[in-house]
Amino acid sequence: EKNAPWLQKDPRMCIALRTWLELLNNEPAVVFTYRHPLEVAMSLKKREDEFHLERGFRLWIVYNMRAIENSAGLCRILSSNEEILSNPTKEVQRISDELTTKCGVPPPPRSLEQQ
Repeated sequence: EKNAPWLQKDPRMCIALRTWLELLNNEPAVVFTYRHPLEVAMSLKKREDEFHLERGFRLWIVYNMRAIENSAGLCRILSSNEEILSNPTKEVQRISDELTTKCGVPPPPRSLEQQ
């Protein structure tokens, strides 16, 4: 459906966001989920044993700086990975409420809220 809401979760989106903005019909709302840099570096190292933690920290800096820079001027909601994992229902509700009140995103259908 044309102009139907959609969601994308991809850490690399922060790098390519400005390119995507040129292709979208509507200005998006951004949910920026941050994660502690050590958690990110350790996760990358877990996937690839020879991955150096220093490289993970540098990637964290680059990706977070790009996310902040490329989403400047857009309606942006902040959330922590820790909150999502420790209290998912409450945090998703908070994000949904802020998207509606702050960004003008229509609330989800009741059927989705009850699932």
